[in-house]
Amino acid sequence: MWWFKKKKRTVIELPEQEKQTVRDFAGGDSSLLEEIRTIYSSHLGKPENRTIEFKFLSEVFNPCPDVTLRARYRDQILRG
Repeated sequence: MWWFKKKKRTVIELPEQEKQTVRDFAGGDSSLLEEIRTIYSSHLGKPENRTIEFKFLSEVFNPCPDVTLRARYRDQILRG
């Protein structure tokens, strides 16, 4: 039926330099917090906010984070 059709969403990847910064932060470099905050705020509401890196950042800056989910995202970022 026509009302059950889902819109095809486009996912745009983060630039490689920003991905590397997120990987370094996920790896334990907490000195990148301000740069990470800038990356996060500059991409809010854009199609790239469905990438694993952005999901991780959403949990980092969430006032009430799901730490298990954050750990899962961190693991996926560091492995991939």
